[in-house]
Amino acid sequence: MPNLEGLSYGLILKVKFHNGQTRSISSMQLLRKESFDDMEPVFHDFWNLRSDDYHRMPVSEIIFSYRLLKLDLPSKVVPAKNISSKNKTPFIFRGYSLPTTMDLHSWGNTSFNEDYSSCMITTSKSMSYSVTIDDSKNIVHVFSNNKLLFKFTDYIYNSSDLSSFRRVINKQEIIFHDGVVVLKSVQRTCQFIKKLRVSQYRTTNFITMDLETRTLNNVMSIVCISYYDGVDFHSFYLSNYSSQLDMLSSVFKKLCIRKYSGYRIYFHNLSNFDAVFLLKDLTTLYKIKPILRDGALIELKINFDKGPGKGTSPKGAGHLFIHDSLLLLPTSLDKLAKSFKVEQKGFFPYSFINNSDIPLNYNGNIPDFKFYNKIKLEDYKQYILDHKLNNTTWDLEKEIIQYCELDVKVLYQVINKFSE
Repeated sequence: MPNLEGLSYGLILKVKFHNGQTRSISSMQLLRKESFDDMEPVFHDFWNLRSDDYHRMPVSEIIFSYRLLKLDLPSKVVPAKNISSKNKTPFIFRGYSLPTTMDLHSWGNTSFNEDYSSCMITTSKSMSYSVTIDDSKNIVHVFSNNKLLFKFTDYIYNSSDLSSFRRVINKQEIIFHDGVVVLKSVQRTCQFIKKLRVSQYRTTNFITMDLETRTLNNVMSIVCISYYDGVDFHSFYLSNYSSQLDMLSSVFKKLCIRKYSGYRIYFHNLSNFDAVFLLKDLTTLYKIKPILRDGALIELKINFDKGPGKGTSPKGAGHLFIHDSLLLLPTSLDKLAKSFKVEQKGFFPYSFINNSDIPLNYNGNIPDFKFYNKIKLEDYKQYILDHKLNNTTWDLEKEIIQYCELDVKVLYQVINKFSE
């Protein structure tokens, strides 16, 4: 770090992920040199707040970005809890935003009775609350335009911390900590489990699909899509199309036909990754119906016109159903391949293509070992030897399609064995 005597500087904590994307974790901290050592617990708090957002994304680098200010200013540290309060998610029930604290004064205009055993609260949104106050709980009736909507009960943990409490509303129980929902449980009436009948027919009407991406200037885009129907592979490479949307349109033009109507398409880790790309572009191409639960994409239904049938068979609506196999088999594809004893995944230098100097038609030397993840050095050396024996150069399009097709084949074999 340069000499900071007599200077102030701005400091931000950032992280860089293996896919090349960078995210800011903290807000800008205005510091003097002597206050730098005091920042460790502050940055630690910021990371604790952000870790849930990024725990699925492997971090490759921790970055401290700073900017020198030729001014003699006092330090100004923004604590992590201030950021937390701005980004707290409101608690919504039946479409109504409810308070996330037991501090009644923050709910609206309060009017207590003489012994403070009850309170009427009005808000600016035609809502009002009638609260019965007890030593350990508040019983709340919620009104809109003087009409009772519902009621709930808040149970206090510590009278000195009104933002941490338990709320019971209908058959739901919600735990709040610092005004944030940390646990939610729902009582459900369940029937006794019945013995399953063994299916006489096991369907193979499913397709496995995968896509590969590259990240340039912190923008991620699809470069390859492959799918496998148990018989044939179909692959699509970005350089052969005018745009990502054009490529995706070609993929589903081949899928949205009478032959595949009713099929299920499986991606591995659809909910947390691939769905971002699919939803954006598919909405411009087809009528889609997503089913979400707790923020995860459970199913994506695509409606399409099957076209005229054979002979006198009429045309009609066709459907494809996209699912996330990770919700069915919650572990990595590599581990699933080993557990089900099917073909093993290949390897590919992901970080190699995250470089604007590498064209999509690259054909040349094999990328260095440093660009490959989860590969042993001896396997890498054998990989080089195989290319030399075959007297072939490393073709990016060929290699990424081969890798993607192996992934969809492995996933197909895993799902097929799982359904036996």
